Amino acid sequence: MAILIAADDIGEGQSRGIEFGGRYLFAVKKAGRVHLYWNRCPHLGTPLDWEEHRFLDEAGALIQC
Repeated sequence: MAILIAADDIGEGQSRGIEFGGRYLFAVKKAGRVHLYWNRCPHLGTPLDWEEHRFLDEAGALIQC
């Protein structure tokens, strides 16, 4: 097991990009839990962060593709 990000390093309703083992991921914190996703658009195959560490819509509710 590897620690990729400390839960306290990401704010509630926020996202953060992570590189681990040559893979690009991002973390989203919702309801106190951190969820990890591949940083890859399923439609175009491009990275999802349109700005550094920004993966969510303006409301912080949805992953923006």
